[in-house]
Amino acid sequence: MLAALLTAWFLMSSGGALGYIYDLGDIKDLVKEEVTDPVRKAEALDTIDALKDDAKQYNKARNSAAQSLDELLLARPDDDDDFDALLDGLAADVAVFHDSFLDRRFELRQQLTRGEWEAVFAERANLANPPE
Repeated sequence: MLAALLTAWFLMSSGGALGYIYDLGDIKDLVKEEVTDPVRKAEALDTIDALKDDAKQYNKARNSAAQSLDELLLARPDDDDDFDALLDGLAADVAVFHDSFLDRRFELRQQLTRGEWEAVFAERANLANPPE
């Protein structure tokens, strides 16, 4: 039972944070500023909107799983089968979201030039690799 709770906590906390590694609103504003080609700008903004939609869908699934977990904990079932099914579903949701997030990130990368990408993500890259 403790293992199931720890697994649920890990899946819900780490997976939920992925969609917000970057503030998508800030990125959208930077794309509007940096991308001058109207066609590529529209494509990139659509991709960012799709990322936001994916994150919202994932958060709904995660919140539903959290509610189901609460209900299971209150019911105190005799076996772990219900927990296992819930965690399997949550793990599948996390995997789908991670795959979608990466696909959309690569899609966005293809829509921006190297200079635009660097301008949009320069501050975030510096946060990941601080000067020594």
